[in-house]
Amino acid sequence: MLRRENRKSISGAYFKLNTPYKTQEPADTEFEILNISRGGLRFSTNQSFIVDDRINITVYLENKQIHTANGRICYSQRGKITDNNHYYGLSFLDNFIDMSFCT
Repeated sequence: MLRRENRKSISGAYFKLNTPYKTQEPADTEFEILNISRGGLRFSTNQSFIVDDRINITVYLENKQIHTANGRICYSQRGKITDNNHYYGLSFLDNFIDMSFCT
């Protein structure tokens, strides 16, 4: 996969699903964002997503900015066996993020 945008490590940011994903997450589940770019984000969870699935999310940034977008799970990477996490990439399909929000 070719990166087209610079990524920014971020802390205190998370997103929530606007619609249930295969009915496995409680309504208010927060997914921690590890890094973000104009075109997408990387997140970590112990829940399973499937590459190429589409989801609608709302991103909550540490500086109180909010961003809503449709996205596609574009990759999956298994974490350490001991932490049972998976790492996922999500590409924004619309509403690319204004990186000035992330400062």
